[in-house]
Amino acid sequence: MTDSVPAALICSSRPEVASSLVRELEALRVSCVTSVSAEDWPQNPPGIAFIDLADTGQPVREARLAFGEDTELIAIVDNESVDGLIPALAAGCGDYLFYPLNSDELGLKWRRHRAGEGGTRARRPGGLAGILQLAFPSSVRFVQEAVAEVVEACERLAFSGSRATLNLRVAVGEALCNAILYGNREDPEKLVRVSAVLSQGCAEVTVTDEGEGFDPQSILDPTRPENRERSHGRGLFLLRSLTDDVRFNERGNSITLTLGTELVDVEPGTPSGEVSDVAVMPQNGFQGVDAVSHSAEPLRSDRLEEYLEAFHRLTGVRFRLVIETSDTEVVAHDSLGDRREIEYTESSWLVMPSVRIRLAAAPAAGDVERRYLALLRETSSQLVASEREARFFSDELADRFAEVELLTSAGETLGSVINLERATGRLLERLTAVLTADSATVWVPGPGEGDRGVERLAATGTMRAAVSAGPSADAGDLIAEVLKHQLAQVRPRRGRAMEEEDRTLLAVPLRHSALHGTTLAVGVLTVRGGAGRHTFTQAEVKLAATVAVHLAAAIEKDRLVRESLVQERMLVELELAHHLQMKLLPDLSDFVEVADVAARCEPADSVGGDFYHLFQLPGDRLGVMLGDVSSHGYSAGLIMALTMSAASLTVRDREEPAEVLRGIHHELVRKLESTEMYMTLCYAVLDPAAGRMRYANAGHPHAFHVSPDGAQRLEALNPPLGIAEFDSYAQRELDWVQGRDMLLMFTDGISECLDVDRMWSDERLTQMAIERSGASAQEVLDRVFELASAPGGVAADDRTALVVK
Repeated sequence: MTDSVPAALICSSRPEVASSLVRELEALRVSCVTSVSAEDWPQNPPGIAFIDLADTGQPVREARLAFGEDTELIAIVDNESVDGLIPALAAGCGDYLFYPLNSDELGLKWRRHRAGEGGTRARRPGGLAGILQLAFPSSVRFVQEAVAEVVEACERLAFSGSRATLNLRVAVGEALCNAILYGNREDPEKLVRVSAVLSQGCAEVTVTDEGEGFDPQSILDPTRPENRERSHGRGLFLLRSLTDDVRFNERGNSITLTLGTELVDVEPGTPSGEVSDVAVMPQNGFQGVDAVSHSAEPLRSDRLEEYLEAFHRLTGVRFRLVIETSDTEVVAHDSLGDRREIEYTESSWLVMPSVRIRLAAAPAAGDVERRYLALLRETSSQLVASEREARFFSDELADRFAEVELLTSAGETLGSVINLERATGRLLERLTAVLTADSATVWVPGPGEGDRGVERLAATGTMRAAVSAGPSADAGDLIAEVLKHQLAQVRPRRGRAMEEEDRTLLAVPLRHSALHGTTLAVGVLTVRGGAGRHTFTQAEVKLAATVAVHLAAAIEKDRLVRESLVQERMLVELELAHHLQMKLLPDLSDFVEVADVAARCEPADSVGGDFYHLFQLPGDRLGVMLGDVSSHGYSAGLIMALTMSAASLTVRDREEPAEVLRGIHHELVRKLESTEMYMTLCYAVLDPAAGRMRYANAGHPHAFHVSPDGAQRLEALNPPLGIAEFDSYAQRELDWVQGRDMLLMFTDGISECLDVDRMWSDERLTQMAIERSGASAQEVLDRVFELASAPGGVAADDRTALVVK
């Protein structure tokens, strides 16, 4: 390696990634250069190239084509781009690194590279046999992409029967899951390796993990009656049922699955035991495109040449017949030779639009020969016209067949690939091949406004390698017009367009018809014509519009799926938050030896702002607290959690209830002011030994001291917390006889649920408590919630009640 050839190439448009790699490589004394796009890659291939998968386009295939097999490719992935790891490995990357970088890992890979022990490079199959090799971390998130790569390579190279493809997909997926879950135990530091040896009619796939392995002979047969209730062995039974052969290595951590041609779908009418030749799909993944090819010499016809040769042989007339169009010509017959001494006449006439015949013949000797020439002119005209028409309709039929196959496979393509960008890219490749276009791109709404408010979802052709994620100037204007009017637009170019930016451009809106009747605009499909194309025909515009319908449906479905996943995740998080909040409340069983206590908290949403708290204080005293944060939901739940934490700390250091409220307010006042919320709070200290109860009430109206003689409201002596700051808080003292007296506290949600037609009120609840003064605290609490049941079972506010005897 000379000084002009860098040891390492860093291909990344993210400065932080490039600078981090440069810093680490320079520490290893490795010469390196950075590149934003393929345009400024070095002419000489580097020894190793780092490809950032977060870049749009992911130029792995371009790097493999540009540098050949001598350059080792390493993918750089992070949490956002990790889904592209499997395609990158299949496209040519032999290894990968996670960003942020680990210096030791990078140094190890560089030393292996210098020693010629770099990661095995994955290769796309080519020719009649090929090998596909992948290696990825032990996570089930990579399984579907890995299976898709194996199946795609198999369909291109080995067989394409639907039954065989289905068997292969299920079998490889089962083997990969077993390797990840049971072999590597989902250890992300361990790899799963997949190698597929593919040849026409046969696929051999090997899956290897880095686990300890197992003994396949120890697996019991799940089909035997005594083993049917056992879960072990069913996966292996499934693999053996789906494939022709299953083999393990001696260690038991590598399994090889073999699938042969007997599973290939047979055409109807094929004799039993015979299988037709397996069609090999072309590299673009579109079966049938290669067959839909127009003749390289559209004017030449074997049948016409045979006829002209027979005419000359039978009549003896020597002539030259030339078929010409506006840009080319073909000599169909020439029996005149190069004898210049012969003087001959020449005639030319139009056979059909854009096709002309020129006939040259030696001077006629008589009427017979002239009649032969007239017959030749008439018959050759008819034959040329029929040949041209047949060729035209044959090409049209082939084009229609390609279009029909494109449309029938559109749904399958979009439905069989989980990654929307990848599925859209595959469909665009097929559309580009059918329309003989230069590139095709799908644009979806993004940040910004107008044409600058779109971003590229997927592209093919020259647009795939484009550095900018936005449209060009002419495409941006057309996209804005299509988005505004929601109509397909074509901008034809006159004459033969040679430069890419001057070529014909087609833009079609992506519209999805929702069930409620409205039409959603989800993006724009643009197709740029190839060199020499003057415009797009109406049939081609309709074809692109039909493809756009499939793309719009897939994009909208992907959006709905993502929203559904977000909602499901939110529901799970809300449920977890609810359980967490309930766990913050004190365990009442810890206070059974102190007092008879019952309490219940029912948030209106998953989380709420109501709470209660109990404290065991010195001298067999009991602290009882109940609070109600304004509003409910996440914000109220946060204030509730902060209040309980502040209360636990304040009660340790302060004796009197008034001082406890003052300390809590001091801790929470800034948070309450910033959220524009307030909180009512009542705190009482029960001292059975002294026969008294001391309390401080900050604006809470529903707190009562109940005895057989009556009920007394614990008056609000202070304003709610969060209203204003006070230097001191008031408190009062009442008599308390344990076993006779009852403390009843509840929140607004209880009183709001009372039946107004029967005039339920706080007095009614206290009267009920007086009547049940001999009942347990739990019985009184149950009756409170029975009377204050929520209409329709749904409460508008949090409901909390606490009873202490």
